[in-house]
Amino acid sequence: MREERRVGQIVVLEPELQTIRDVLHERIAGALLGGSIADALGWPTEFAKKPEDLRFVGLTFPVKEFRPWHKRTGGRFFARTDNVQPGDYSDDTQLALALARSIGPEGTVDNEYFARSELRYWLDYARGAGATVTAAAKAASRTRSDWRRNFFRYKRGNRDLDYRDAGANGAAMRVAPIALANVRDPDAVYLETWKNAIVTHGHPRAILGAVVFAEALRRIARGHEQGPAEFVADLRDFVRASRAPVDDPDVAYWLEGWNSGVNRFERLWPEYVTEMDTMLGLALDGRQGPLSETYRRLGCFAPATKGSGTASVAAALALFLRHEENFEQLTIEGANLLGSDTDTITAMAASMGGAWLGYEAIPERWASLMADYTYLNQVAEYLTLVSLRQVLSNSIKPRVGVEPSENMRLLGAMKRQDVQDRRPYWHPLFGTGRVIKAESQNVGLKQPRGRVVMATVQFEFGQTCKFSSFQSVPKAASSPPRRASKKTSQIPFDF
Repeated sequence: MREERRVGQIVVLEPELQTIRDVLHERIAGALLGGSIADALGWPTEFAKKPEDLRFVGLTFPVKEFRPWHKRTGGRFFARTDNVQPGDYSDDTQLALALARSIGPEGTVDNEYFARSELRYWLDYARGAGATVTAAAKAASRTRSDWRRNFFRYKRGNRDLDYRDAGANGAAMRVAPIALANVRDPDAVYLETWKNAIVTHGHPRAILGAVVFAEALRRIARGHEQGPAEFVADLRDFVRASRAPVDDPDVAYWLEGWNSGVNRFERLWPEYVTEMDTMLGLALDGRQGPLSETYRRLGCFAPATKGSGTASVAAALALFLRHEENFEQLTIEGANLLGSDTDTITAMAASMGGAWLGYEAIPERWASLMADYTYLNQVAEYLTLVSLRQVLSNSIKPRVGVEPSENMRLLGAMKRQDVQDRRPYWHPLFGTGRVIKAESQNVGLKQPRGRVVMATVQFEFGQTCKFSSFQSVPKAASSPPRRASKKTSQIPFDF
């Protein structure tokens, strides 16, 4: 690939004489910022099936730059518009940042904090969230929930699904911080990724996809001297050797609960090991010929499998291997492969590309418009220090401070729909922030069914979040009587 020399376990590029920390920081910052940029560029194309569909969100094909766009959400009866600013990112980056805040100085994940705090409050500001992660976050918010057995049921279309069926890419899309915090410790990456994945996903596809992506990213960020064929061959060996880490008591406890259902996890696992192994071979073959054909062979255009954890990770690897020396081409091609899960696949590929090429390879025109750019760099610095075990405390967690009076509490003001521009508010997880934009809309296409208030808040710790609150229209006194419903004023939104 490139001329390199080895210093310990870190490969340093010639001819520059850089310290291990400098090299590692450039790669970690490249991975974190690169993934976020690709998420932001690929988000508006996520649900487009053909180029002309982009006109419905205010864009034209191909998407190469950050532009303002709008996203319709809420379904047929509760439709509203989310106006997205250039450089805004979706749930992929939101959850990666939430996970990064859950990583301690030793590189371990506090999954109790992740599930009960980060996931719980993420529901209030989630953007572009999928059904599985949303259901998992709601389940984790229950009073007696346990992250090791966060079993839940959810609906996808007309199907009733179980936690054990959750095989999508929502775990893989967020685990980059684990790999980056443990660049020199493959065992920690494997165990910590596995344990975090099971908080939200129970199917082997999701778990295996997450651990394979994390290991691939770890190897790239560490540095290696392999060509693509050897790199993929080693990943395939890694997959074939993978097992549930049952020596860990948390995983053993989870597995006991998982096996209380109809199937046994250990019997299913080999099938998806074979699937992942085969898909990695297809990813390597995808360096030649149209990349869209590789996506098709992986199932990335088929509605039933386009968000699969295994297929998405294999597609991300194929995209990275195709453009490993050109971050811009990687990101643009991935973001415009319409019909695929453009933001998630491209974000994972761009994380690998950013780690391989380093921060300096990312186009300045994208980096300068990226939302929360400064905070992303702070997170990269923290993960670098964690990877070297040179930090004593978590420096990226918000300082919450003392709970203020009722009129200063953001969530209460949102519930009352009484949030005001430029005013400071307090959040129970994020601390103090200031509203930089408040807006409201009537909800419903043919007739108003309620009102949604949205507030974009810039928090002092560095992240910007957009919160939403819905209130239904009170029924007229003359309305005919109807059977009471417990859900009348709690209409779910796909925020």
